[in-house]
Amino acid sequence: TESYALREVEGVLITVLKYTFLTEAVGFSVLAVGFLIEGHGLGESLYYGLFHAISAFCNAGFSPFDASLVGVNPLVKITVMALIVLGGLGYYVVFELISHVREPRRLTIHTKTVLLGTAALIVVGAFLFFVLEKGTLGWLDALFQSVTARTAGFNTVGIAGLHTSTLFLLIVLMIIGAAPGSTGGGVKLTTFLVTLFSVYNVILGRERVVIFGRRLPLSTVLRAYALLLLYLTFVAVGTIILLHSEVRPFMETFFEMVSAVGTVGLSLGLTPHLSAAGKMTVIIAMFIGRIGPAVLVLTFFRGEREATLDYPEEKIILG
Repeated sequence: TESYALREVEGVLITVLKYTFLTEAVGFSVLAVGFLIEGHGLGESLYYGLFHAISAFCNAGFSPFDASLVGVNPLVKITVMALIVLGGLGYYVVFELISHVREPRRLTIHTKTVLLGTAALIVVGAFLFFVLEKGTLGWLDALFQSVTARTAGFNTVGIAGLHTSTLFLLIVLMIIGAAPGSTGGGVKLTTFLVTLFSVYNVILGRERVVIFGRRLPLSTVLRAYALLLLYLTFVAVGTIILLHSEVRPFMETFFEMVSAVGTVGLSLGLTPHLSAAGKMTVIIAMFIGRIGPAVLVLTFFRGEREATLDYPEEKIILG
């Protein structure tokens, strides 16, 4: 049994590595062509293509250009968006989809939730970006910002020039983040969707949370709320500390902290002006944001524990 489990782990690892290198290789090739179209030399185009392919797939958001990807051609934008999405789906989903191609079977509720949730957030986010900017943001740039906000960190427009309502939408998307097991951060897409579905079921008067014809265990719902609350607590505490150490507008500071905890990398320009205390706060926030949710799950939720006592039930007034 142990050797079988090891073979299974080895199979997943090999599949994930092949997927990663193949995706980045294809992205690198297309991006190199895109940067050639931009007018860069062959050597520069190959370098920029490789750098942005890895950065986009890993949802890192780093770019050697001072203005990130502002002004690049549509081929570069579309390729970077595709790499961000493919890197943000999570290896659980990727492995299942590849296995599904080899041997068709029913997709798990996790994979369905991630795929549909990702598509919905991208489309709704792009639509809202376009509407909030009153058409001054092109559809492709609106789509790009909707994709990159969920932890990638690239930008094709000047973030500081966006309307306050658009910035708040960016904050919401940064908090949601990518899927579990992915290269992205945030509270995680599934955590957000489980809490959303639970609210929906409560409104319908149901005592159970049902998604795609499957009932979620109560422990899963409680964990989702716990992770969301703890994540927002990190953001709130970090924002208070940053507001205290830096004399800057609230939106700038709040945006910076959400971006740090979500490991996104977008900024309204506050980063270079941070004091030593502010930089340390952001560093700690990024560290917690990167490992926080996973560590919390491993620390506080080590499997189900059978209760030795059963307590009397009593209601408490809510709302």
